[in-house]
Amino acid sequence: NVPRNEALMKLDPGTPEAAAYWPTYVREWTMWNHVRMIASGAAAVAYVLALA
Repeated sequence: NVPRNEALMKLDPGTPEAAAYWPTYVREWTMWNHVRMIASGAAAVAYVLALA
């Protein structure tokens, strides 16, 4: 997410470019956040199963 965050930081918040980029940023960030959440949940389940 660092490249997305850096691209967002370069934009002036009140500009049309920022408004145009925001939906893409949120969609991509949310998708990868869900991937991280599922992966960490799967890792936790695998850890608990390994302890059993």
